[in-house]
Amino acid sequence: MGKADRIISASRWMLARMSGTIGTIGIILAVWAGLGYGQVPEKATYNVVSIDAGFSAFKALSSSGSVPTRDCSMAGGNPSQPCAEKFSTQPSIDLALGIRPIRYLQGSFGFSFLGNFAGFGSTAEQYQCVSGCTGAFNRTIATHPVLMTIDARGVLPLFHERVAISGGAGLGWLQISQSPEKVGNEELQGCDVCQTRRTHGPTEVVEITYLPSPFLGVGFHFRELQVSSFGLTPITGSPAAGVRYKDHFASFGGSLTFRFGTRHH
Repeated sequence: MGKADRIISASRWMLARMSGTIGTIGIILAVWAGLGYGQVPEKATYNVVSIDAGFSAFKALSSSGSVPTRDCSMAGGNPSQPCAEKFSTQPSIDLALGIRPIRYLQGSFGFSFLGNFAGFGSTAEQYQCVSGCTGAFNRTIATHPVLMTIDARGVLPLFHERVAISGGAGLGWLQISQSPEKVGNEELQGCDVCQTRRTHGPTEVVEITYLPSPFLGVGFHFRELQVSSFGLTPITGSPAAGVRYKDHFASFGGSLTFRFGTRHH
């Protein structure tokens, strides 16, 4: 191929590339204009208060002790070592309240009813009736894990407030409590074998919400929680053992969001 042929071939290649680039830019500009970005409209109104209700999966990402631990559910190992924690992935029911005083900032308060992720057993014990009934009864001991969170988030609104991406950090309080299941308004004598675990730590959250209407939307979130305690499982939790456990959890799921109140600024 001669020099002239090479120049012509290179020119054709450059023209083809330029045509493709110009076409791509044209498509982007057309979509941009179709979404209303070819103009400079007023900012869309945003909702001040939001109420979210949905479901998540609550999962342990890691767990470690301040000293070497062993799996007490398996035979063998050094009996002088304390037991390791063992968690399972469980569903949760989530409720949250959000307050957005300005367009790019939101404060949120959440409450999650978790499944029995720490593996507490379900046993029946006999209880003496105190009021609302007579005699003694066998009642099953129920486990109630809950997670409460509070956080502050930055909000990035997109597509004229049709999509909102938020992310921030705060604190989370995790509690596992047990109590005998009651029937009606009966009151039973105290539960000697019921256990309680409490801990708290930092939490981070990222959420994306799509709002097909100003007052109703659907959101998806990912939350992390780091806590330190004497143990959250039935075979741990004794301060006398002197072992501190560090646990890292994650929650991810979706929710419906209901929004109220509007502002322009």
